[in-house]
Amino acid sequence: MAKDILKLLTLYLSYFLLVSSVVLALSQRYVASLTSLVAGLALLSYVKSLVGGREERRPE
Repeated sequence: MAKDILKLLTLYLSYFLLVSSVVLALSQRYVASLTSLVAGLALLSYVKSLVGGREERRPE
């Protein structure tokens, strides 16, 4: 249960980082903001794979 809460919290944090990176990229066109946007997308896909991984269960 604690692992699920931690994964959900990490998912929300990655969404927040992604949205803030988009806002930075739109307001200031710096290379650093675009780099953080790419890092946010990578983190989001990693967390989605973690959260999606627990859904896969073998049929008994």
